Amino acid sequence: KRDWSSDVCSSDLSNDLTVTAGTLAGTSNLTVQGGDIAGNGTINLTSATTTLTGTGNFGGTGSYTFANLKFGTGSSQTTTASGAGAITVSGALTISSSATLQAGSKTWNLSGSGSPLIISGTFTPQTSTISFNGSSATTINAITYYNLTVNQSGTTFTLGGVTTSTK
Repeated sequence: KRDWSSDVCSSDLSNDLTVTAGTLAGTSNLTVQGGDIAGNGTINLTSATTTLTGTGNFGGTGSYTFANLKFGTGSSQTTTASGAGAITVSGALTISSSATLQAGSKTWNLSGSGSPLIISGTFTPQTSTISFNGSSATTINAITYYNLTVNQSGTTFTLGGVTTSTK
């Protein structure tokens, strides 16, 4: 088991990121251009923004935690979530204009407030659960969800329009 930490500066990987075991931790910006962030290890990037570009897979059996997570930067891409590990984003989960996120069967925990889910591209819910659990006023996107959970007492959640849950 290996634990890796990257807090020195922003990183730009031209290929994939695979964490097969152990933990990858860091607080700097990370861009992965190969299309895949995968593996059964744990990812704990608790500050800055992680950006995934290129078509590929996202996930594994380990839990992944991000401050901000962004799919795409302008070129067409499809990201397919895989594995059962939960994803937690404490800031914003962003799907850029030419990106598609196929959410798989994952649980996506969004604890950011305001607008923690920013969709300019395409969101395909598949059999995922999107859980909004911010600690202050939060807007829930007007999209189709498979499972939608709103879970924080004492917090105002606002539906941004017509919202559908298919389960």
